[in-house]
This record gives sequence, C-alpha cells and structure tokens, in this order.
Amino acid sequence: MAVKMVHINGIHAKSRWDALAHPEVSKWVFIDLPVSYTKTQEWCESVGNRPNRADFCFEVDGVPAGFAGLVNVDSKSAVAELYIFLHPDFFSKGLGSEFLKQLLSYGEFELNLRKVSLFVTADNTKAISYYEKNGFEIEGVLRKHVWFRGAYRDRVIMAIFLDGLGLNADKFYNETV
Repeated sequence: MAVKMVHINGIHAKSRWDALAHPEVSKWVFIDLPVSYTKTQEWCESVGNRPNRADFCFEVDGVPAGFAGLVNVDSKSAVAELYIFLHPDFFSKGLGSEFLKQLLSYGEFELNLRKVSLFVTADNTKAISYYEKNGFEIEGVLRKHVWFRGAYRDRVIMAIFLDGLGLNADKFYNETV
C-alpha cells in the first residue's frame, strides 16, 4: 500500500467534500452544515496561497483517503495547530497514525516546529484516545467554550513536543517528498 502526502489543491475538492459531508466526519468537524461543495472547491483552490498553514491530502494507492494540516503556524515560537480527518472508507485501518506521523515529520523537518497542539471536542472520546495513542497529552479543558451542533461544548487542548519523537528525516524525505 503506497501512502503519499500531497499539498491540497482544486483536484481534491470532490474527495474532501465527500469526506466532510459524511455524518461520521461532519459530526466532529467545525464546519457549517450542510457542507457546501462550492465552498469546498473555493477553499481547496485558495488554501495553498496562505502563508501560515500547510494543508495536505493523503492518498493511498492514488485514492484520496484523508486530509490534514498544520495551521496558525507561528515560526517565531515554533508552534502550530493540527487538524486531521479521514474519509470513512479508510477508518480503522491504521492509516490515521501513518498520516499523523508524516504530518508531524513535515512540521519538524520543513517548518522547524517544536510543538504541535490541537483542539478536540471533549465528547469525541475516540479522537482523544487516538491522539493519546500517538503521543499527544492533554494540556487543559476549555469548559463550555464553543457553540457546536446546538450546545456549548468543552474543548480539550492536546499537544505534543516533536523533539522526543524520534522522527526520521531520511525516511521522511525518501518516502514522502
């Protein structure tokens, strides 16, 4: 199985929209419902021009399987925030951890990041478990912080320091770039 990380562009709009429109994905992603194909297309075509972020499509044997990015990149502090989601056809196949490792490698080796954080809705226990399994730690909880899907929700802040992960630059550059 060949996994490839590529910068998002307009050709990824349909696949990204398909994933975001699926109820198993959209119930956790902070995006207006119903998911607009037109807005998704516009976003995919323009996101590459934004200087403080890097957004990717992960392809498995040439098929878009997931999307992830490092956003709010602060090069002075060497930090960024992460998002990641898979198309449901690729759930529970171990690919999320592989995608995450490639994204964190990109953050360390291309953006010189030292820390990556994320926000997850507190009731998304599957995601919290996934992040913890991959080395993220809970740094705090913002209580009733955001209005989402009809209720105020707690947001869990999680983070990982990249320096102790043992990410392999040779592997990253030989297999990803």
